Amino acid sequence: MATTIGEALLLDTAAINDKLNKRVDNPLRWNTGTFRVPRGVTKAQQEPYVKKAGNTWLSHMAQNGWTLQSKVEVIGPFPAYDAVYNVPLLDQWEFRFRGAFSIAQKPAERIELPRDIIKQERDHTTTVKEAVRVEGLSNQHKMAKPKEQREISVMRLAGGA
Repeated sequence: MATTIGEALLLDTAAINDKLNKRVDNPLRWNTGTFRVPRGVTKAQQEPYVKKAGNTWLSHMAQNGWTLQSKVEVIGPFPAYDAVYNVPLLDQWEFRFRGAFSIAQKPAERIELPRDIIKQERDHTTTVKEAVRVEGLSNQHKMAKPKEQREISVMRLAGGA
């Protein structure tokens, strides 16, 4: 059960996304983002906050492959809550962005594993060294440490200075 306004809104968004997912031909998904504004600022003073947070949110969504398909709605103000302790932040308001996005479906990537590294029977074991050798990566992943560095790390493990 939702205890704060933010959780209730997220649950509604999840329900809408589930409903949209059931439509086979509908590629749209609702995504939301939040930002905070100090209390006591005027509408004119809120504009830079809205523009900066909106551009950041949209660029983040674009980097993750989402394409905006609707106008972005700015909803709020809501009481702001600390994300860790879930206590109200009395000096800030929270606003939310909401928009319909689509994401390009990536083709499924097929990764073939060598037969030697797949467990065949109960007593079949493979070490990382064997798996790397089978893949032909053994020369690429060797990182030889200088002898002095190896001795220092062994001394530290043994309780030395």
